[in-house]
Amino acid sequence: APGVDVVSTVGPPSDPGYDSFSGTSMATPHVSGLAMVLWNKYPSYTNAEVRTALEEGAEDLGAPGIDDQFGHGLANYQGAEMRLGAPSPPPSPLPPSPPPPSPLPPSP
Repeated sequence: APGVDVVSTVGPPSDPGYDSFSGTSMATPHVSGLAMVLWNKYPSYTNAEVRTALEEGAEDLGAPGIDDQFGHGLANYQGAEMRLGAPSPPPSPLPPSPPPPSPLPPSP
């Protein structure tokens, strides 16, 4: 899916060092990052399974189905995770830490 008007850093002599660009080159780092997060969380899945989950979990944009303008659509982490059959549970609070051990009394 092409990125549209994505703000990116640019090298010198630009000031202030940011510019907007459009195209698949701007969407690629976002989709790659999303794939990395999924694969890190679910390392037992293959690259093909992660890719399929990303494709099928994307939010369809434009004409129904895959199209030349939007590809598979808008990348959707939750949609991809659901395709892997492993939805994220809400974060649970950490249990309280146990108190530190008491110092031993001196030996007689």
